[in-house]
Amino acid sequence: MGAGAMEESDLVRVLALADDATGALEVGAQFACAAGPTPVWLGGEPPALDAFPSPPCLVIDTETRHLPPEEAAARVRRFALPGVAAVYKKTDSTLRGNIAAEFRALLDAWPGRPLVYVPAYPDLGRTVVNGELLVDGQPLAETAFARDPLNPASTGNIPTLLAGCGVSVTVVLPAQLAAALQRAGILVCDGSRNEDLAAAAEALRAAKVDALAAGPGAFAGYWVRAILPHHAAVPARPRTERCLVVNGSRHPASREQVRWAKEQGWQVVVWRGPETTLADLGPWTVITTPDELLDSPSAVARELARAVSQSSFDALVVFGGDTLHAICAELRIEVVTACEELLPGVPLARAGDLTLISKAGGFGAADLLEGIRKLV
Repeated sequence: MGAGAMEESDLVRVLALADDATGALEVGAQFACAAGPTPVWLGGEPPALDAFPSPPCLVIDTETRHLPPEEAAARVRRFALPGVAAVYKKTDSTLRGNIAAEFRALLDAWPGRPLVYVPAYPDLGRTVVNGELLVDGQPLAETAFARDPLNPASTGNIPTLLAGCGVSVTVVLPAQLAAALQRAGILVCDGSRNEDLAAAAEALRAAKVDALAAGPGAFAGYWVRAILPHHAAVPARPRTERCLVVNGSRHPASREQVRWAKEQGWQVVVWRGPETTLADLGPWTVITTPDELLDSPSAVARELARAVSQSSFDALVVFGGDTLHAICAELRIEVVTACEELLPGVPLARAGDLTLISKAGGFGAADLLEGIRKLV
């Protein structure tokens, strides 16, 4: 079965693969709006589909963002589970990671299918014009994402980025997508408005072509609502008594959000290693890494996760995919349930009694934390 609308009687299996933890939860929140609470797998090895017998959707964090391309591709092939009806590849909204290698792996795992890539995320300022990604109107190479210390974005030109896939790469407008779906290879959709994302999803649904779909979290929502055209009720949010905010991102957007919280009187603790005391934390406390780089980002994430695991909280807000993955690993959380999207790009999930809210580091207004606090 392809991307056409699915009947209620079908055994629906929708699989999404993301290369980091925040991306996986973001897609899970989008899927939850159509399918209800959606499991997100954060464990190390591929799960069996029958381990999740009820929900129609499953999201997997392959944790391939920082791997060499060949290793990332091999890992994606291992997570290409049989028995799924539709497949979504979640990509970073600023083109970081092993996108070309992972697309090639998907095309190998599901041969004969075109891959439709819709990289725009208008609500976060990501637009695509003539195959070029712009961030708030700026070329990607001129933004902080090109200077990411762990995984810098290499180019904003999407056909250039995908040149190594070994298949044709064609840039199309959403209105041209239906006709272009008869081709093999990768179709890259331009887009600057949410209406463009909706049009691309509708073209896929109407064409009833076995196509792989890819893009950031925004397109995932339009795509899944097209193939599962009903809306699920959002579960009630548990009351939050003690919330810990953990910022492991070095992106200026997240740094500004922490500075804003401190200026508003929030308790902010700068974590400088195991010697930092995390005692006497208030009901809403921010723990952040310092502006200067102390160690390798992955090592810092692991050390910070160990410290966080010894604190007391019923809700956790995490900035940065590496930090989120490290905390979940330290807390021995292998699967969470995505419930809803609180704000654009900010999903809410549950892990047992824990409320888990997350976002990638590189977006959001300065007062984003206040917006989260008002909602939970």
